[in-house]
Amino acid sequence: MNGSLEKYRNISYTKIKQVTVADTAGRMVRNMQVNGTDMMQVNIAGLQQGVYIIKVISVVGITESTKLIVN
Repeated sequence: MNGSLEKYRNISYTKIKQVTVADTAGRMVRNMQVNGTDMMQVNIAGLQQGVYIIKVISVVGITESTKLIVN
């Protein structure tokens, strides 16, 4: 991924409460609190090349994680 925005849909079909981006060392590099949306755009501009973990937390506490590779 070399753009500046990445879109994430909460696949558990509940509203999104929080989205975090962490590097592979576990350091949080982005933390977004949202107000119950179905889809979220994550600004990845300025992230170093590498692998990141995107964690989406729903309003009912369901957590989903996915890998993001920034080239």
